[in-house]
Amino acid sequence: MKPMITRTAQAVSLLALAAGLSTPAFAALTGDYGTSHWTTTNTAGGNGTVVATPDRVEMTSADFSLVDALPVESWLSHAITVTQDTQLSFDWHYRTDDMSSSFDVFGYTVNGVFTQLSQDGLSFLDLQGGHQSLRVSAGSTFAWSLRSQDSEGGAAVVTLDGLSAVAAVPEPSSYALMALGLGLLGWRGRRARRGS
Repeated sequence: MKPMITRTAQAVSLLALAAGLSTPAFAALTGDYGTSHWTTTNTAGGNGTVVATPDRVEMTSADFSLVDALPVESWLSHAITVTQDTQLSFDWHYRTDDMSSSFDVFGYTVNGVFTQLSQDGLSFLDLQGGHQSLRVSAGSTFAWSLRSQDSEGGAAVVTLDGLSAVAAVPEPSSYALMALGLGLLGWRGRRARRGS
């Protein structure tokens, strides 16, 4: 009975090893989704900023002094062209120093189509946030976007964390590791039968 338990434990160990080595592609914003592959754009002379690391992105919308400029709409975008079908996930946290969240709107853009995530009409005292997960096709352009309606009166700050960009289809290396694990299990089983 003991050899059977030992063989079972070895088989489970081999499967766990094979499963552990086959990690998803781009488990954070690294590789093809690393910070160097993203482009930051301000429209209409906006002065918004983006600070990005693989684990966190912070966006601050445009905000000019009331004396320095006339009200002007500007967009701040942090964009990337997706290299393969990808499941993007992120947590977002929004606050504004403007009178209302309607003046600084946050969301994401896929191929030029904006989807608003922040809620309009809330005061600067109200914090907003949520989790978003979406599938983006290879060749698509994805961007986090902040629209400042007037670029004055106070900026909005959005912090993105829990970032993940995972290939929707397993990589060939995952298949190779799984095949290796199954092959080792088969070899071990055949060897055990010959020994009994």
